[in-house]
Amino acid sequence: MNKKSLGAQIKLTFSVLMIVILSITTISQALSIMFETLELAKVSTISNAQIAANGVNVELSEKATLIRALAIQFSEDLKEGKLELENIQNFLAKQSEANPTIKAMYYARPDKALVETTGWVQTPDYDPTTRNWYQGAITADDVYFSSPYVDVISGNYVIALSKKIVDDNNTIMGVIGMDIRLSDMHNILSNIANDSDAYVFMVTEDGSIVSHPDSNFVPATGDGVYSIKDISNDFATLLNIETDEIHQVADNNGRKFYATSHHVPSTQLLIVSCYPTSYVTQNIVAEIGQSVVILLLSLVIVSIAINSIVKKYISPLEQVVEALGQIKQGNLDIDTSHIPTSNIELENLVSSLDVVSSTLTLYINEIDTILDSYAQGNFTPLPEQNYIGDFGKIKISLLNISGNLKGLLSHTINSTKEVNIASEQIATSAHELSELTTTQGGLISNFKQESISLTNDIINVIEDIIKSYKITEDMANKATDGKSKSDELVQAMHLINHSTKEMIEVIKDIEDISEQTNLLALNASIEAARAGEQGRGFTIVASEIRELSSKTAELVGNIYQLINNNLTNLDKGEDLVEITVTALDNIVLASEETLNVSKHVYHNASAQKDALQKIITGVEELEQEMNKNSAISNTNISVSQDLETQLQSLKAQVDQFKI
Repeated sequence: MNKKSLGAQIKLTFSVLMIVILSITTISQALSIMFETLELAKVSTISNAQIAANGVNVELSEKATLIRALAIQFSEDLKEGKLELENIQNFLAKQSEANPTIKAMYYARPDKALVETTGWVQTPDYDPTTRNWYQGAITADDVYFSSPYVDVISGNYVIALSKKIVDDNNTIMGVIGMDIRLSDMHNILSNIANDSDAYVFMVTEDGSIVSHPDSNFVPATGDGVYSIKDISNDFATLLNIETDEIHQVADNNGRKFYATSHHVPSTQLLIVSCYPTSYVTQNIVAEIGQSVVILLLSLVIVSIAINSIVKKYISPLEQVVEALGQIKQGNLDIDTSHIPTSNIELENLVSSLDVVSSTLTLYINEIDTILDSYAQGNFTPLPEQNYIGDFGKIKISLLNISGNLKGLLSHTINSTKEVNIASEQIATSAHELSELTTTQGGLISNFKQESISLTNDIINVIEDIIKSYKITEDMANKATDGKSKSDELVQAMHLINHSTKEMIEVIKDIEDISEQTNLLALNASIEAARAGEQGRGFTIVASEIRELSSKTAELVGNIYQLINNNLTNLDKGEDLVEITVTALDNIVLASEETLNVSKHVYHNASAQKDALQKIITGVEELEQEMNKNSAISNTNISVSQDLETQLQSLKAQVDQFKI
């Protein structure tokens, strides 16, 4: 990695430092200016709204005060019956003439009677009690301020201020009012302007524009009233914000403003103040541009100053560094006469450089002579120069090197002799170890063969045990099948016994039928004998039936005897089968126990088989290791022989040194 010079580093460091400081200062100043400009814009916006609202409030308050005073005066005079409509009209005309900003003054009674100051003649269908200014005054406790409306007399848009006049019973005696032209309100608001193109306008609480500096939003005679939404929907949001709360809005032309609204006290009027954001942006950009120019000029001045300082104070240091670089490269013969010494520090530095150069030259020459002697094997030369300061460590090191090398050579000679004796012992031990390893290898080989033979015999026994286990398992399965068949035989004999008993019942029924038949045949013979010659044929039939019945009874008796013998034999068979089933159960239990024992023996035999395989593997690994030991023993013999040869060579080399 290429490193820069001290002068370049100082220039770079101070330049970066100044750039950072000036940049931070500039950015801080720019941010401060930006925030101050924004704050000024917001304060100006709020101030303009407050000033305009105050101006309108003052103007309307004067008129409201006049209305209140007239209402009080008229109330007293009307109660005393001192005023007539004509007197009221004359009085209102004088007041209107005395106040040029009042467009008209008027008074109306509940009976629709009306007097006013402009000379307008009331039409028969005109009812003043239905007008907004009249209805508003009736419901209001104080002076009522109407929304802008078209005056029927002049056709101009006006705002009406009116107040009711009541007697002691709070009965309406009339309403006094006055009209103020919107153009007069415009004159009040148009005076609030400055170089920033900020402006204010007035709207009602429902958004109708009362006054605006842009004539496009000022209603002319007979035209409709404009709404704040006609400017933009953004402006319409100003109707629902808190007083003096700042919002950023844009009109339909895309121009953006900081805007706020301020309520005119005791009225339904709002003052909207607008401050263009473009003016804020222009001021911020101008201030930032000025700060950037100052930053650039400051950087130029700082750069010139740094270059001058570096040239005067850092260049000599760079020349000293260059001279030290020559010393670093091994060139001790340096010239410092051309280096300027403009101050004490530089003079001391250059002088020290000369001393270092000459001293190092003396030290290097002596060290070279001593080390050259050491290289020739002569360790008798010692340093004679006066090594000052930390250079004294070099002298001590040279003395230590000489002493240590002498001691080392002496110890090396003695160690060589001892190692020679030890190597002979190692060679003898290596021969003995080799012979012993060979003998052990033969023993392990014989043990391996015998282990393999024994393992194979045991494995054959294990195989027989496995076959025995298979046979025992098959015998147990067959015993279980035999038990199942014996259970089926017992069930079949029970069924036969039951069927035989049912047959005995049937034979008993046949025997009963035979007896009844014999009895019937006897009765038939008796009746045939009574009948005489006519019953002789029937007697023969009855005799045959009796004979047949007797034979049937005899045959049934024989069959019954046979069945009883069979039942006796079946009972004996059932007993034998029960004994057989019990014996089979015992056989099954014994087979299962034998199977479990055989299974346990089978698993143990399998485990022993695996263990024997591991023994064989271990013996083989032991044989391999013994073979390695034998190889190592042979290697030791070879190494001991090489060591003896090297020791002879080392002894010859050590004898060449002079200590």
